[in-house]
Amino acid sequence: MASKSSLKSSLKTMTQTFYYGNRIKDKTRRLLEALLAYINNELDNIDCLDIQYTLQSENQIVFSTELKTLELLTAKDKYDGSLTKKEIRESLNLMKNFLGIMEDNRITKGSKYWCFTLKLRCTNTTDEILESFDQEWNLRRSKKFTEGLLIEKDQEIVELIKQGESATLEFKSSARWNLKEDKPDKIMEEIILKTVAAFLNSDGGTLLIGVADNGKVVGLQHDYKIHKKQPNRDGYEQFLTQLLLRDNFGLDLSTQVKFSFHTMEQEEVCQVKIFKSPRPVYLTSKNKQGQPEEQFWIRSGNSSQQLTISKIYGYCKHRFG
Repeated sequence: MASKSSLKSSLKTMTQTFYYGNRIKDKTRRLLEALLAYINNELDNIDCLDIQYTLQSENQIVFSTELKTLELLTAKDKYDGSLTKKEIRESLNLMKNFLGIMEDNRITKGSKYWCFTLKLRCTNTTDEILESFDQEWNLRRSKKFTEGLLIEKDQEIVELIKQGESATLEFKSSARWNLKEDKPDKIMEEIILKTVAAFLNSDGGTLLIGVADNGKVVGLQHDYKIHKKQPNRDGYEQFLTQLLLRDNFGLDLSTQVKFSFHTMEQEEVCQVKIFKSPRPVYLTSKNKQGQPEEQFWIRSGNSSQQLTISKIYGYCKHRFG
């Protein structure tokens, strides 16, 4: 069952998507179209409307009027009915805060007169201006929706950290940097390899890199700086892909290992989501004598355990059939 925090985040995303949806878009577009029709003198019986406007520049028009007058204006356009004063206020605010094509010039916010500057990105025909409006709206709506999903995903990571380590969840502070000795360390890579191998050979799980054993978020800044050409998420994902799939487990398991990045407490965390492997996964690593040997790792409780040779056959027969 989803947590209250997760549900709250989901509802927030749904609200954002609805608010920037087609219904409110159509109303905002209608108001813009009515304003353009007014200044182009394309509507009938508009002499009685108290709408003052000035062409400040080629693409900026300054308006001064009341909400009730804009309500009357939309009653004269080609669409049925008219926009209400509340809908007009919402549309103007969306032009300002969402699209960035309107600047509120009112000295007193409570004034019944709305003085605003309309900033057009396209100064050609009305159809071209409205087409530009559609493109900009859809672009910004897509960005808002994506941001909402990212926020929701970040919240999921917070909930995972609260759960603590388990048979299907492991925290690692780093994959490249020894935080205790403050230097790069290949042992960190081996620890990551053993953990991922164990999840692959068991029932899958999630590895969070950038999170200490106690759940403290330490981030990836130390790991990032080792990759001097790409000290960022892209460079880090390339490193993990090389380490896990190309150099060790095989590219055929690329569908079993998924990476994503999340921000919390102003630090970045890498989520490695691992699905159970369709085949046994062996890791070639050095033994205590420094000699390379094939190792077989599984999850046991909240840790990774290496199986002895005598137990590997029985486990694989049961796990992989």
